[in-house]
Amino acid sequence: MPAKTNILPRYKSYVGRTFILRKHKNIPASTDQQAKNRKSYDREEIFGEACMVVDETNSRVRITTLSHGFLWISKFYLHKELVGQYFKDHDYVVDLSERLIRLKDVFDDIYSGDADQRDKKIDDILEAARGLRQYADTLRFPVSSSM
Repeated sequence: MPAKTNILPRYKSYVGRTFILRKHKNIPASTDQQAKNRKSYDREEIFGEACMVVDETNSRVRITTLSHGFLWISKFYLHKELVGQYFKDHDYVVDLSERLIRLKDVFDDIYSGDADQRDKKIDDILEAARGLRQYADTLRFPVSSSM
């Protein structure tokens, strides 16, 4: 009998964390949790260097893509977690992950609705992008802790 794939939300330790992906040319991914329509995607074009986990099962995680979508991949492809100045603050990480999860709403409402609401949602996207950009800068220029 196979293992149960559903995890209770309080035990989902990967959700909301950002990881560097392993250096594989292609990563098999699918749009559904059970990987019934799995395809190989180019890591650099679809996922970039790092991604945020938005859901998980025992062996797979749902991650963000560069095209503002989500795909399921094996946990094997997560290399190491990124930790930076903003990401040390737990509340900021939770808030940032919630903003990225709500990203789909922005594109649904971008041409309809109140202009002030649209501008606030765009500001949320920009703040999330700035946080991820600083995270990328931390990777490029690591700070040594020997003082």
